[in-house]
Amino acid sequence: MNLYEIADFLPTIPTNLYITDVNELYKKPNIFDPERRADWWYFTTFVDEDLHNFLQPYFDFPIEVYYQLSGRQLTPHIDQGRTFCYNYTLLPGGPDVKTRWYDQKMENIIYQVTAPLQTWHRLQVDVPHDISEIESHRLSFTIQAAKQ
Repeated sequence: MNLYEIADFLPTIPTNLYITDVNELYKKPNIFDPERRADWWYFTTFVDEDLHNFLQPYFDFPIEVYYQLSGRQLTPHIDQGRTFCYNYTLLPGGPDVKTRWYDQKMENIIYQVTAPLQTWHRLQVDVPHDISEIESHRLSFTIQAAKQ
């Protein structure tokens, strides 16, 4: 199992298809808690239909595409409802922010990587993982299989 790999079958996203203004994103509903917006440390919202339609042809299964906006370090966790995802980082959150994977006790780092900006990568998310210290907004896209 590869914890991380570049997904070079996915294209660079044209800038006219996405938003990088954090204040504009906060105007959209937060999927996890629609009532909480700008004060939420982890914010997720659907991308616009044009971006979704741009990406869907690269997959042979229905996908969901979200913006992910983090404002602080994520604690080690296992994603619920997915085993892997594809991410594309727009704002790194700091000069050396890393994605880190842990052993099953979530005590020891077994692998870490600083993902290059604006490059799709596949992440294994059914293994404990986190994001290291974030100093500013970290913004990315994430793609997963659509829930049936």
